[in-house]
Amino acid sequence: MGTGHPSIDQGLTRKEAAARLRKLGPPPETSSRSTSSIVAGNVFTLFNAIIGVFFVLDVALGLYADSIFGLIAVINSYIGSARS
Repeated sequence: MGTGHPSIDQGLTRKEAAARLRKLGPPPETSSRSTSSIVAGNVFTLFNAIIGVFFVLDVALGLYADSIFGLIAVINSYIGSARS
């Protein structure tokens, strides 16, 4: 312990981890997917398609108060994209 070579079972101590973080800096925040791919993957889902169809039907029938549930699809897409 403390030799700079931690065992697989033990890992780094808090002090060693802090020193390594200061030396190397935080890991880069990279993703293998582009932003547009992430957004498209969260917008074009079966759930959003079903909600979207019923939203369009409600609006077409003039049921504006009932069509507020369409916000669920927007919120669902936003949360999914932000988390990715």
